[in-house]
Amino acid sequence: MVKHSIAGGDYATRRAESEAACAIINSHRGGVPFLRDATLEDLDKWGHEMTPKSLKRARHVISENLRTVAAAEALLRGDMAELGRLMAEAHWSYSKDFEGSCVEADAMVNLAQDLPGLIGARLTGGGFGGCTINLVEQSEAEDFVEALAGRYTTEIGIVPQIHICHASDGAHRVE
Repeated sequence: MVKHSIAGGDYATRRAESEAACAIINSHRGGVPFLRDATLEDLDKWGHEMTPKSLKRARHVISENLRTVAAAEALLRGDMAELGRLMAEAHWSYSKDFEGSCVEADAMVNLAQDLPGLIGARLTGGGFGGCTINLVEQSEAEDFVEALAGRYTTEIGIVPQIHICHASDGAHRVE
């Protein structure tokens, strides 16, 4: 229930800071047109040449790419505990290193942490407000929604909109 826009200066600033970090890495080893091509070892070697903000942005982008692959692998193994850990790590990286979260989204993630049935919680979408996603055991979903809504309303003073959804097959051709 927090309005946001990625068209404003915050998103453009984060992008410029990320691109500046990438340019430094690329100047040293080439073949790194995007941060997806960089490694955490690159940050260890050349992070001292970056502004503190660029270093934080790059650390988020590079580590988020690693987490995404690890999350896909956790899903394939059925390792929900690891998936939840990765979601939490992703949220706090986005909040602290990318500085793309907000008080309300951080509160929503924090307030969900000890609720029964939670697998993982994080901000989703463009950031700077918006939505969180909570993966919850189906049998606990309705109680989870009620408890989280109550906690959020009490702490933040806003009644959240919470929607129960379920996973389904991705896009595919219908014959």
